[in-house]
Amino acid sequence: MSDEHPRGILRNRPEEYHEDSEVPDKLDRNEVIKNTRLNAQLASVPEHLKWDEINLYKNEQEKSATMKIDEPKTPYEGGFNPEGEYYRDDNEGDEVDDIPAFELGEGEYDKLPHDVLGSLHGDWS
Repeated sequence: MSDEHPRGILRNRPEEYHEDSEVPDKLDRNEVIKNTRLNAQLASVPEHLKWDEINLYKNEQEKSATMKIDEPKTPYEGGFNPEGEYYRDDNEGDEVDDIPAFELGEGEYDKLPHDVLGSLHGDWS
């Protein structure tokens, strides 16, 4: 291995690649200024693009005029049933809707016989 250039990690290195390729040290100042001005002109808004504010205002007025709702507002009545059985008051039919009491039942630890339990309650016999 030569000490001049470190070995690269690329296997198929292109032949036209030379590390000693010529790179200009100084950039041409006039060319940089010219490119900067050219890019500034491209980024600016062109004069031919102009918003027609009056036309935009007219179109907005016409658009809102055509967006009308013809249906009248309907008050909320709930569900309608001629027999009156569809909806019930909350206090009607309490006996049907009663929820039975929830019981957890006996724990598994309580089912097992334990001699130590007597000493916890003060029974040392």
